Amino acid sequence: MGETGQREHAFFVASVLWTALAVARMEGKPISSAALLITLGFSAYGFALKHVFVLVPLLIEGCMMARLRRAYRPIRFETLGLAAAAVLYTMALVLFAQDFFSRIVPMVMVAYSNFGPVMQRAPSRRLSFILGTTSFAIIPFIMALLAWDKRSLTLGLLVTLTAMLLAIWLQMKGWRYHMLAAQGLSLMLVVSIGAKMVAARRWVVATLAALGLALLSHQAIYKPINRVLLTKGQPVFPT
Repeated sequence: MGETGQREHAFFVASVLWTALAVARMEGKPISSAALLITLGFSAYGFALKHVFVLVPLLIEGCMMARLRRAYRPIRFETLGLAAAAVLYTMALVLFAQDFFSRIVPMVMVAYSNFGPVMQRAPSRRLSFILGTTSFAIIPFIMALLAWDKRSLTLGLLVTLTAMLLAIWLQMKGWRYHMLAAQGLSLMLVVSIGAKMVAARRWVVATLAALGLALLSHQAIYKPINRVLLTKGQPVFPT
């Protein structure tokens, strides 16, 4: 499977927009109609592509509930729109894609579980493999702690990154493209934290952020490009 045009790209965009909107809601900032419509449009599409993707809005809503408490309002324009999109999507599947449930899903359940880098390993080593392939995500968490970055958007994106990691672990496949959204968000967080440290003239933490950015870039950018070059553009390369 190639690493372009994956569902994880849409998932990344939807997750960042949804998180930014939720942070703006919690801080009581004015939100334009255009921002609401754009976020809803991307989210309705991005979160519908895989069932595990709904972990992002679920965790974000949980954080909003914990922070706002009595001021929390679950019924909002974006939540109603997302729920309506989910209902329409389900109805469309039932009405127009019955073969999906009767034929495609059973075939996938039989065949798909036998593929992927994880399935090439003993059951006792599969969890450690998944955790190892997602170890890159520890970098933004460490950087946020070292920088003591308590900005609402940073904290919200860390929650979103946690949801992305849970989605990877639940799928338990180990395909490289499953990491795309989490890698992109990790890069975004490290760049944001590093820029804040440069502005604050905290050069030691800024240098560490640069090193973290180099490590993430090597895994998320250099390695995929190098792999394509080595395989001469081979379209199917799972790991």
